[in-house]
Amino acid sequence: MIDPAEVAATIEKYHMNIRGRKVLACVSGGADSMALLHFLNANAGCLGIEKLLACHFNHGIRGAESDRDEQAVRDYCAELGVQLFCAGGRMREREKPRGMSEEMWARNLRRSFIKECCRETGAVAAMAHSLNDSVETMLFNISRGSGIRGLRGISPVYGGTVRPFIETTREQIEWYCRENHIPFVTDSTNLSDEYSRNIIRHSIMPVFERVNPAFLGNAKRMMQHAEDAFSYIQDQCEKLLSEAGREGGYSCSAFAGADGYIARCAVKQLLDERFDMIDGRMVEECLLVATGEKSSVEIRKGIYFLKKGGIFSISEASGRTQDEGYCLKVEPGKTYLAGGFLVSLQELKGIVYDIVKKNSPKECFNLIDYDKIKGDIYLRTRREGDSFSSARRKNTKTVKKLLKEMKVPPEQRDSFPILADSAGVVWLPGQGVSASAAADSATVHPLKIIIEERLDDEG
Repeated sequence: MIDPAEVAATIEKYHMNIRGRKVLACVSGGADSMALLHFLNANAGCLGIEKLLACHFNHGIRGAESDRDEQAVRDYCAELGVQLFCAGGRMREREKPRGMSEEMWARNLRRSFIKECCRETGAVAAMAHSLNDSVETMLFNISRGSGIRGLRGISPVYGGTVRPFIETTREQIEWYCRENHIPFVTDSTNLSDEYSRNIIRHSIMPVFERVNPAFLGNAKRMMQHAEDAFSYIQDQCEKLLSEAGREGGYSCSAFAGADGYIARCAVKQLLDERFDMIDGRMVEECLLVATGEKSSVEIRKGIYFLKKGGIFSISEASGRTQDEGYCLKVEPGKTYLAGGFLVSLQELKGIVYDIVKKNSPKECFNLIDYDKIKGDIYLRTRREGDSFSSARRKNTKTVKKLLKEMKVPPEQRDSFPILADSAGVVWLPGQGVSASAAADSATVHPLKIIIEERLDDEG
C-alpha cells in the first residue's frame, strides 16, 4: 500500500514545494500515472495542494490504442472532477525531424505541451516515475557507459517537474490500484522487448531481485550516494568555472592546472547546457582544447569548441583560424600563409640530377618526392599523437617533443606549420623531410619546400 505519510516525506525530503500551489498531474493512462492522479486528488488537503489539474498528450503513434488511452484519461478525470488539458501530436501524419529518433521526437513534443500547460496555469508538473523506473534508468545509463551523473537514476525534481512516487515501488502502485479500483490501460509497446528499457524491465531487473530480494532498496541507497557525490562535484565544477571565467570564455591555464576529473566534468557541463546527446569522445576532445593541448573541435556543423589566445569558448565562427587549428590542402606552385609563415611548394624540372643524384644534403633537406605522397598534401597544425621520422637523423620523435627541443615558444606551437599526407607528417620546419617522403636517386617528381617568416608589420 502507498502510505500518504511516506509520500509526503519524499515530497519534503526533495523540496518539491507543492504546498500552496497548483499541481498538474501528467497522466498517460497507465497504472502509475492513474494511481498518482488518484493519490494527489485523495490527499490534496493534507499535501496542501491549492488545485489539482491533469494533462494528457496523445502522440497518435499507436492509432486506435492511443485514442483509447486518451478516452480512459478523460473518463477518469471526469469521474474525479479534475480539469484536464489534452493535445495531440498526430505523429503518424507528420514527417519525423531529420536526425531524431521517434522516441526522442515523441518525448520532446510531450515536454513542450507540459511546459505550455504549466505556463498557462502557473502549476508545477507532477510525473509518476517510481523507484523501479529510476533503477531501470540507472541500469540503462550503466549500459551506455555513464559516469556518476547517470548512477543517480531519475532526478526527483528536475526543470520544474516533481516526482512524488520516486521512492515508491511499482509493486506498491499496483497494489494501490487494486485496492482503490483504479482503472488503467496498458501500452502494448511496454510488453515488447524491442526497446532497451523493456529488456531491462523484463529480463535484467528480475535477475537482480533473485540474487538479492533487497535489490531495490540497495539500489536506492546507491543512487543516493551517487547524488551526494554528484552534488559535491557540481560545486567543484562551479568553483572552477567561476575562477576560470574570462571575458569571452574561460582560461585554458586554469583548466590545465585543475584536477583532471573536475576539469572533465566542467567541460561536460558546458556542453550539456547547450547540446543534447554529447558522448564521452566529444567531451575528451573538448577537454584537450580546454587545457590548451588542441586548438578546436567541431561539436556540431558550424559550431566549435575553440581556443584563441589562451581562452576557450563555444563559438559559431569557423574553427579554422589563420593562426590556430588550420588545415589547408596545398598545391604545387601556390603560396600559403600559415602560423606567421609563407609556405610554398616549387616543382623542379631539369635539375633533379644535380640535386638528388649528387645527394647534396643541404639541397635535399627540404626536397620531397611527390610520388611518395599518400593522397593529398595538407599544411596544418600539429595534432595529438603526431610523430616525425627524420630522413636526415634516422630517428622518430613526437612533433610535440621536437617543437619543445627546437625552443618554439609555447604560445606558437599550436600554430606552427607542418606538411602532412594521409599517412602522417612529411615535413617539419627546421627538421626537414620525413624518411617516408624524402627524395632520392630514383626521384622523378621532386618538390622543393620554400618557407619564410612573415613579419607582423608587413600588413
